[in-house]
Amino acid sequence: MSDLRPGTYNAYVTEAYLGKSRNKGTPQLEIRFQLEGDSAPFIWAYRYFTDNGWQYLEKELKAMGWDPRAHDYDFEKLDTKKDNDGRIVRHSALAENPCWVQIVVQDETYTDDQGVSRTSTKVRFINEIRVREEMPEQEKKTFLTDLRKRMIAASGQSHNAGRQPGSPPRPRTPQGSATPANEGGQSSPERTHKERVQDAVADSLKDAGIDAGDGGFEEIPF
Repeated sequence: MSDLRPGTYNAYVTEAYLGKSRNKGTPQLEIRFQLEGDSAPFIWAYRYFTDNGWQYLEKELKAMGWDPRAHDYDFEKLDTKKDNDGRIVRHSALAENPCWVQIVVQDETYTDDQGVSRTSTKVRFINEIRVREEMPEQEKKTFLTDLRKRMIAASGQSHNAGRQPGSPPRPRTPQGSATPANEGGQSSPERTHKERVQDAVADSLKDAGIDAGDGGFEEIPF
């Protein structure tokens, strides 16, 4: 297992080789990433040319600065070439003009062919480093003003809209408390469940065109 701890790192490609996996012989691309920083370690990533693996590999190759379609899918250019003495005579296209990427390193536990549980540190994701684009102050101000107007119009006036800065928020009337004071200056008592049901029944009868008169609800066992 690598000494590299799980996490997110900035890195760039120094070597890449076309090969095949040790156990199943699956065609793969082996990529050596050098991490950012003085005396920083490196880590190998392994990507497979399978139907399922390609959908991810294509995006990651673009993140590393190499668009497969733009290069007519000439994957031979990704392979590092060495002479008989092990000296590099041709760099991988990924390392010729390397760009910084962000790799996500995770520990993965698996069971080997002998049934032994092992943990391996692997490069889980290879992502493009996105540069945050600043919004000019005047554009930001205009956007936020317009956004606030649209939100207020969509959801109704804010409970504390118009409140002077530094003043306490207006108190809300909690559920189950007395209703606000009437014109006489006295609070109206909370309506009982029975009264609310009577009003609802009367409204329903009125909508149906039936005159409820004085109601006669006293006989209904609410």
